[in-house]
Amino acid sequence: LTIKRVVEEIGAKRVVIDGINNFKFILNDDTKVFEHVNILAAYLVSRNITTIFTNEVSELMGSSTISGDGTSIIMDSIILLRYVEIESKIKKAISVLKMRGSNHDKEIRELVINKKGIEVKLPFIEYSGLMSGNPVKTPVQAFEEAFS
Repeated sequence: LTIKRVVEEIGAKRVVIDGINNFKFILNDDTKVFEHVNILAAYLVSRNITTIFTNEVSELMGSSTISGDGTSIIMDSIILLRYVEIESKIKKAISVLKMRGSNHDKEIRELVINKKGIEVKLPFIEYSGLMSGNPVKTPVQAFEEAFS
């Protein structure tokens, strides 16, 4: 495998595979994708190499699956970046869906990328339904706005 050769030649300590979608395109079989990603991930773990796999989903907003090929069970952590519409504005959201062995933050937070860098803001506590693509004000927020 070419990835193994390059990793060994340069003595990589960190690797980014951008993305699993390319395996899907080349192999065109979810079982083969799972096998290849599993073998590659196991190899990189055995060499103590920190690895990030990206996976693009086709849905811009709304509900989507993390991976139809089963590769999500291989990963120790899954971080979801997505777009959400809030009050007719497109915003970026970040959430940790899985972090093996950790009681991680389960909030959906705003992600801002600007000249200062990347900022993870406060949770979208005023809204529910962000992951479904249909955010609505929480009942408490709607009540407060109606009577304030």
